[in-house]
Amino acid sequence: MLGLGVSKIQRKWSIFNAIQFVFLLSDTPKCHNLKSNLSLNERASFDCEVTYNGNQPPRLSWKHDKQNLTNSYRSESDPDLPNKTEVVTTYFTALREYDGFVYGCHVTYPNTDFQYLCQARKKLNIFFPVEKPSIKVVPYYNGTNKKFQSGTNILLLCMAEGHPHPKYRWEFLPLNEKGSSRMTLSTIAHYKINNAHSNSMGNYTCIASNKVNDKEYNRDSTVFIQISKDSKSNSKVNPHSPLPNPQYRVSDSNKGRPEHRYPKQEVGDIHMSPYAVGALASAGLAIVLVVVFIMLAIKFRAREKRLREKFSRTYDEMMDDQEQELLDDNIQPTGVDETQGQYGRMRQYWEIPRKDVRLMDVLATGSYCEVWRAKMKKNSDSKDITKVAVKKVLDDASEQGRKFFLAEMEVLKMLKTHPSVIKLIGCYTLNEPWMLMVEYAKEGTLQKYLQKHRPGEQEVQINNVNEQSVHMKTTNNKLDAHRLLVLAAQVVSGLLHLQKFKLIYYRLSASSVLVSKCGICKLSGFGFPQDVTERNLYEKDSYPIRWMAPESLKDRVFTVKSDVWAYGILVWEILNFGMKPYHDIESNDSVQDQVLSGYRLPQPTHCSTEL
Repeated sequence: MLGLGVSKIQRKWSIFNAIQFVFLLSDTPKCHNLKSNLSLNERASFDCEVTYNGNQPPRLSWKHDKQNLTNSYRSESDPDLPNKTEVVTTYFTALREYDGFVYGCHVTYPNTDFQYLCQARKKLNIFFPVEKPSIKVVPYYNGTNKKFQSGTNILLLCMAEGHPHPKYRWEFLPLNEKGSSRMTLSTIAHYKINNAHSNSMGNYTCIASNKVNDKEYNRDSTVFIQISKDSKSNSKVNPHSPLPNPQYRVSDSNKGRPEHRYPKQEVGDIHMSPYAVGALASAGLAIVLVVVFIMLAIKFRAREKRLREKFSRTYDEMMDDQEQELLDDNIQPTGVDETQGQYGRMRQYWEIPRKDVRLMDVLATGSYCEVWRAKMKKNSDSKDITKVAVKKVLDDASEQGRKFFLAEMEVLKMLKTHPSVIKLIGCYTLNEPWMLMVEYAKEGTLQKYLQKHRPGEQEVQINNVNEQSVHMKTTNNKLDAHRLLVLAAQVVSGLLHLQKFKLIYYRLSASSVLVSKCGICKLSGFGFPQDVTERNLYEKDSYPIRWMAPESLKDRVFTVKSDVWAYGILVWEILNFGMKPYHDIESNDSVQDQVLSGYRLPQPTHCSTEL
């Protein structure tokens, strides 16, 4: 796409000779955005200039993406003089959707394969008034009024289109105080209601404003938040209960309609035959038997659960006090593949006894959990073992972190298996610390995998005392172009699978994608949009700035579209063998400013134009 990549060609003299023409390139082409700051519907103009010496001029054309723009050509020199100048200009009306675009001029030289892309580095800034903002409430709801339980933490997000980027202000009008003035709560795009109570009920208004041509524009939207009087009975997260869901107030579609009543019928004496009496008695007996069987099943299941917890605690104490070796490192069963055992096949029961899992070493540490390399029995009655990766909750993890851990576990339980998505083996939540067992990715992260297989020779120069150079060359097993495209296709296949379940990825990058045996990419760390939004706010000090889309940088909003942007950065990493995006820009703050101002990653030098 023009505006997203720039082919860098050093300035030099180039001579091309053929039978019927002579062409001499005197200088590299120059292109300009004649006026980068425009108001809506104003005229935008660009020109591209090439100086050459020969009897055939180069072909110039302005484009954006695959769209050809209207071009006007002219020559600014005498055709009889040696040096000639060819200029192409394009004009169009500045519309809102063109804001932030960077346009390019394609230069093709006659009867050669030599092409050049000249890009007007100043992006097109089109100023337009702010539009009506939209409000998103987390936990998510779809309606006019929202009823939350008392004690809930509520996040309000405000988003509006406008250039310059609008400023935000949150105002609050309490319930039953319509005559009073609204109080200002925040001057940023989001506002959080902590521990909501009855005094939090009322209208929350987001006001977005910007200034265009010294005229200020203001637009606002309002959402009504309703709090129920029932308080939460227990704020601690229970691992065996389903995740709390917000209580929605649904309006009755039949409200106000006349109620349909059927006339009452007087019941007289009923004379029943012996056959009818027998049928009723049989039906009653069958119902009683069904109820008895259900009660017995519940009783036996509760008893089995108590015994399982008792045995699990006993085994944990034995592991701590006696240092019992439950897994033998020397066991090497033949034909063992890294697939889930009977625990994974029994999807109705994911709990794995603690005694069957042995933690080996720490692979990574996060804000609320650790990732361990571990070994576990493939099933309780077998000595066969397999390698797994274990996510273990930290001892000092907050309640919010524990909630994120349980949310990730529930998502993996409901998600259907896919070759490019990490597979759940089982979990342990009977006692703390909680653990989550997933398949082991032998090759580590995609970033390390790409860096390990970089192509070509690596030359290391060492200078001795006599200033003589010693050269050492090493070679690596490289990944060819087909294999790189296979890696990118595996990632997008996993993303499409997640999209089917309304899931988005959490901070997609080469360092967050895992690679298993035989170079198979595995996605992990995804969730529902509302969970990912809360998690990003919880871990706001570690935002992946270099992979974030412009709307995520401005408003901290993460959607399927922001995943598409991050995937584009990931493909750039793959084609550059794990190189850090924007490697020539040191700080993340500078990267954010450059991206918001229209700068895009350059096209890899070895990448084809079609790709």
